[in-house]
Amino acid sequence: MIIEHTIKRPNGSHPKMMDGTVYHFMPNESGDHVAEVVNLDHIDWFLNVSTFRIYKVQPRVVEAQPAPAPLPPNGMPSPMQKDVQGAVVLRAVSLSKSKFRPKVVRGE
Repeated sequence: MIIEHTIKRPNGSHPKMMDGTVYHFMPNESGDHVAEVVNLDHIDWFLNVSTFRIYKVQPRVVEAQPAPAPLPPNGMPSPMQKDVQGAVVLRAVSLSKSKFRPKVVRGE
């Protein structure tokens, strides 16, 4: 079980249990000080101390991205497209899908 320590110290917290087990409550990606505790007696002890609680993951807020522009009927992107304000923007188009292939002439 992931337990959160509500007191956030710069170097984390390292409580030592009576049996010698030391837990390292360190900040995760969200900045919450957490440690994994598997011993049921230790879980019970932590949850009976007001500065410890079961860690509840906070959902990440992800901003919606605009959908990509649909491809024209021929399946190839147009080299000219309009941006969100309506201005024409030139796009680089890969020659790998182009029907144009330059002929390579090797000298003798």
